[in-house]
Amino acid sequence: MHYLSLLILSLIFLAGCSCEQSGCPYGDDSCSRTSRSVSLDNESNAVSGTAKFSHRTFENPLTVSGALHAKKVTFADLTVSGAGHLRQCTVKGQSSIQGSLYALKTDFENRIVISGTATFDECTTHNIFVTKSYAHQPEIHLTHGTIVNGSVSFEDSEGIVYTQGHSQVKGEVKGGKIIQK
Repeated sequence: MHYLSLLILSLIFLAGCSCEQSGCPYGDDSCSRTSRSVSLDNESNAVSGTAKFSHRTFENPLTVSGALHAKKVTFADLTVSGAGHLRQCTVKGQSSIQGSLYALKTDFENRIVISGTATFDECTTHNIFVTKSYAHQPEIHLTHGTIVNGSVSFEDSEGIVYTQGHSQVKGEVKGGKIIQK
């Protein structure tokens, strides 16, 4: 019975690692598969499932239906229906995150729309628009010198922008307030 369990676990692991074993069809070190299905349609730049990208440039808009983990990636427009984790990235166009966001050393060169809690750590952004949330009070966390070169607007309920470590909002906070930590 023990050997059968090991065999089943090995097969599950191997099924989730086909990019690493057979080579990623989108270039070296640019994506990986997880235990969920991932497919990238090169014509429309659409991803279904959890995706991980690094050291890559998307010249056309990217849409991710699932979680996104990106490191050192440049995006044109970005739409994520799930959690977003961005490290050392640049988003040149519009971005929309329908879920939580954690961004580290990332530049958002245009407006960003968020529907979950977001943390910007050592980032620069332009206007941030936070859509209505039924689950919790909307929160934006700006840490380690993050600069918002514009306004932060909350669509509905009273939102909170927490600032820490010389972070600032250069525009207004509409529909919410700033709390310095």
